[in-house]
Amino acid sequence: MAFGCKVNGEIFVPRDSWGEIVLYAQYIYLDDNHGKGWFLNISAVDNKATVLTSMSIGTDSLWLDQDSTYPFKIEKGFPIGEFRNYPNGSLNEFIVRNADSGQLFITKHDVSRRILAGRFWFDATNEYGKKVQIREGRFDVVY
Repeated sequence: MAFGCKVNGEIFVPRDSWGEIVLYAQYIYLDDNHGKGWFLNISAVDNKATVLTSMSIGTDSLWLDQDSTYPFKIEKGFPIGEFRNYPNGSLNEFIVRNADSGQLFITKHDVSRRILAGRFWFDATNEYGKKVQIREGRFDVVY
């Protein structure tokens, strides 16, 4: 599994304090009272950086087709992007809001082998209006 991107021009790679990859990927179909559809969760944590940082890409009720592009939005049926850091132990959360922009491009989706790969970029905003730029994002995961 692999994941990486640039956050405001700085390289982000998920790793723990020993340098091992910290990456979680899940893509499941839910059919219950909480919602129906395909839900993606790719979570990456950089525990080795000066400030603990994490990033996630998810979907709510969205089937991901190979060679397809999806705009980020906070709505059912679209990808969602988030970036978090914890300076001085307090949470600073940036979310792709509908006024922000970004795209998720699926380069490979092998359903039988449960492999999902893609590229992404997005802008995200925190509750105070500060923005973060996520660029040149790539992932290759098994779900």
